[in-house]
Amino acid sequence: MPRKRTPTEKAEISGQATHNKARFADRKQSKKVSSLGEPSAFLDENEQAAFEGIRKIYPWLKESDRIHVEMTSSLYAQFVSGARAEMSLAAMNQLRLLISAMGGNPSDISKITMDDDESDDPAAKYFQ
Repeated sequence: MPRKRTPTEKAEISGQATHNKARFADRKQSKKVSSLGEPSAFLDENEQAAFEGIRKIYPWLKESDRIHVEMTSSLYAQFVSGARAEMSLAAMNQLRLLISAMGGNPSDISKITMDDDESDDPAAKYFQ
């Protein structure tokens, strides 16, 4: 079974697009795909907070990922609210699968590189 196709924006964030230029050179990303947007009105307060957290953690998600994010928000809100004991094993597994489907499993996150600019730390001069 072939590997899943990495979204272009995720590839740019993780550095894959730079590392494998030929693989991503001919990709045409639809300009009509908009950002994830605000949480849906039907989500309760905890689910909306989970939605916001997911949007911050996974910045490559777009409007086309919305149903996954809403489902993940609902399950994650249950998980963190203390209702874990009532969650079925199937629900926890579904949460894990949804996070993985959005590219959020640890092996994917470890491929994302961030700038390590330590010169911006104002307290650094006091600890040298």
